[in-house]
Amino acid sequence: MRVVLDANVLASGVVGFPRPESTPGELLRRCLAGGFEVVVSDPILTETDRTLAKPYYRRRVSPAERERSLA
Repeated sequence: MRVVLDANVLASGVVGFPRPESTPGELLRRCLAGGFEVVVSDPILTETDRTLAKPYYRRRVSPAERERSLA
């Protein structure tokens, strides 16, 4: 199955990935487990990058995690 997630869900998923109660984190965990394929566009990746650059996310996401999430 293919799904499209918006930039805010992707960014929240990066932050929530290690937290079992995080719904966006669960979406990313299932994707990585092969449950489905996330389809993204260049504009979604650009917006996700902008979102992860905001202070709230910079305090919670390391530069390495940010790079991995956008790869």
